[in-house]
Amino acid sequence: MSTPRLRLGLAPLGRCRPRLARRRIVATSDRGEVSLQVVLLTPLALLLVLVSVQAALWYHAAQLADSAAADGAAAAARYAAGTGAGEAAVAQFVADAGGHLVSAGISADGTAMVATVTVHVPHVVPGWPDVVTRQASAPIERLTDR
Repeated sequence: MSTPRLRLGLAPLGRCRPRLARRRIVATSDRGEVSLQVVLLTPLALLLVLVSVQAALWYHAAQLADSAAADGAAAAARYAAGTGAGEAAVAQFVADAGGHLVSAGISADGTAMVATVTVHVPHVVPGWPDVVTRQASAPIERLTDR
C-alpha cells in the first residue's frame, strides 16, 4: 500500500529526508511573485497609456493644422479675396476647434494660394515636438472670357 503524496510533488511523507523536503518546498514557492509583477508592470502600463494619449494629441493637432491650412488656402483663393481673408479663415478655424495657433502664412505663387499653418501640441509626455506645421494649396479663382 502506498502513502499519499503532497500536492507540491514531494516524496511520500514517511520516507523522505526532511532536508530534501524543505529544498523542494523552497524551490516551488511563489511568495512575492505578484508584488514583483505589479512593481514592474504598473509603470510600463502607465507609460503605454500616456504615450497613447500623447500620440492622439499630436495626431489631433496635425489634423487641425491640415484642415486649417486647407480652409485658409480655399478662402484666400476665392475670387477677389486676398491673403488677409485666408489668414482670418485660418485663425477662425483654429479658434473654433479649440487649438492654439502659433503662426499662419498665406502666399501666392501666381496660380495658387499656399497656406502654411503651425499649431501648438499639448504635452503629456516630454520629448515630443512642441508644434506641428502643415501646408495646403488651392488654385486662384479667375474670371475668363470664352
